[in-house]
Amino acid sequence: CGALTLTGGPSTGMGWAAKFEEYGVAGAGAPIIASAIFGIFVACLVGNPVATWLIRRRKLARAHDKLADAHEAARTTDAAEEEFWALSPTVAANEERESKREEEKASEREAVTGPALLHNLLVILALMGAGALLSKWITQTGVVLPDYIGAMVLAAVVRNVDERTGWLKLNARAVEVLGGIALALFLVIALMSLELWRLAGLAVPMLVILSAQVVVMVAYAVLVTFPLMGRDYEAAVTASGHVGFGLGTTPNAVANMEALTARYAPAPRSFLVVPVVGAFFIDFSNALVIAAFFNLVVKYMK
Repeated sequence: CGALTLTGGPSTGMGWAAKFEEYGVAGAGAPIIASAIFGIFVACLVGNPVATWLIRRRKLARAHDKLADAHEAARTTDAAEEEFWALSPTVAANEERESKREEEKASEREAVTGPALLHNLLVILALMGAGALLSKWITQTGVVLPDYIGAMVLAAVVRNVDERTGWLKLNARAVEVLGGIALALFLVIALMSLELWRLAGLAVPMLVILSAQVVVMVAYAVLVTFPLMGRDYEAAVTASGHVGFGLGTTPNAVANMEALTARYAPAPRSFLVVPVVGAFFIDFSNALVIAAFFNLVVKYMK
C-alpha cells in the first residue's frame, strides 16, 4: 500500500515485488496488484467530487468566467494587431510557407514506421541492459534498488540529450507505442502469476490501510495542493488531478480533469502541470522515497 502501489501504480509495485520476496515477504505480488487496482478505481470516484465541492463552495466557476472574458478581450486586441500586419501579401505568404515547412518536418519526425519502431526498440533495449548493470553496481555499494531504477535514470539522460542534439533520432510516438505494448504485456504476465488466495487473510487490514490512504490523499489535495496552486478554479482542477495520480495513475488524473473542464471551463495550466508531474517527476521522487525507506527497513532487519 502507500506510495509504492497508489502513487507508483502496478508497474512500480511489481518492479519492487521481487525485492520484497527476496527479503521474506512471500507472494508480495498479490497484495501489490490488489492495492494498485483499488487505487485506480477509487481515484476516479473521489477526485471529481472533491474538486466539484471546492468549485461550488468557493464559486470558482463564476470567477473563472470573468477572468476568461478579460483574457478574451485581450486576445481580440492582439488578433486585430496581427491582422493589420498580415495585410502585406509578402508577409502572409512567407508565414504560410514557413508554417507548412514546420508542419512537414514535425510530421516526418513523428511518423511511426517499421524502421522507426525497430530503431527505438533497440535503443530502449540497450538502455534497459545498461540500466540493469548500473542498478547492480549501485546495489554492490549496499543500497538496494530494483533493476528498473538504473534504466529509468539512463533513459531520462539519453532522452534529454537527444532532444538537444538529435544524435539518436528518437521518435516520441514510436516510444509511446512501444511503452503501451510493454505495459500491457507486463500487466498480463503479472496478473497471470498472481496467487489470489494469499489475500484472504489480508483483506480487512488492507482495506483499513487503503481507506486511510484515501482520506489522507483527499485531505492533502484540499489543504495543501489547492492553496499552493492559488485557490482558484484551475487550482481545484489541479487538486482533482493530484488525487488522480496520487491514488491511481496519470491517465486517472487526466480523465478527472477532462470531466471537470467539459462541465465547467478549460484549465490549461492544470493540463500543463499535472501530466508532467504525474508522468515524469513523480517517478523519480517516488523511486527515491521508496528506496530510502526500503533500505532503512533492511538496515534494521540485519
